[in-house]
Amino acid sequence: LLPDDILWRQKAAFSDAGIADGTSFTIMVKSGDAATTTCAEILQQSLQSVGMNAEIKQVEAAVFDDSQKD
Repeated sequence: LLPDDILWRQKAAFSDAGIADGTSFTIMVKSGDAATTTCAEILQQSLQSVGMNAEIKQVEAAVFDDSQKD
């Protein structure tokens, strides 16, 4: 868990960027990539700490790669 002053600054940064509490994000990771999944879980927990919702979506490598082309 992060100290309250850091959480307050993170919430303020999201607010300043026009991102409201409760905003939802999707974090896409390649299926079977344990390291990236762990990182995504840490990010998900961090976002939850500041009032954001993040869903982790595991997809096949080809789908992930195609999503990165745009």
